[in-house]
Amino acid sequence: MSLLFISLLMLAAGCFIYLVVNYYTVHKNTSMVIIVVKDQEPWVEGFIRKVFYLIRNTPWISIQVIDDGSCDCTLKILKRLQRRYYFELLCVKAGEIMELSGGANRFSNIKQYDVRGLTGKDLLRAPLFFRLSADGAGNFNALSK
Repeated sequence: MSLLFISLLMLAAGCFIYLVVNYYTVHKNTSMVIIVVKDQEPWVEGFIRKVFYLIRNTPWISIQVIDDGSCDCTLKILKRLQRRYYFELLCVKAGEIMELSGGANRFSNIKQYDVRGLTGKDLLRAPLFFRLSADGAGNFNALSK
């Protein structure tokens, strides 16, 4: 009976150590990509789908999309896409100052990408996609403002 108890205790301790190490590793290396959009209704869905296609095997990347006061249906499309893809969506009215919330401190790397003004093929060929592809190879620092 004591051998069984010791075995179960050792198993529980091993599981606890594994969970602590795994938690620390995941949260230490978590990166955030912040994407700012505005008035990109015809293209934003394809853009977001492409972003999530490129990061599908990189769980350490978190996406935050900021809508900078769109006058079209960009915000409505982003809210619909949130049902399928996990990303944080912030809405900023024109003229407001954007600040990162305190929750952003949990990320070791934060990279910002502003796609306002890009349309059509320029948006869907944005340098962000090349940089996210590089991140899939483990090179997150290739991503810049």
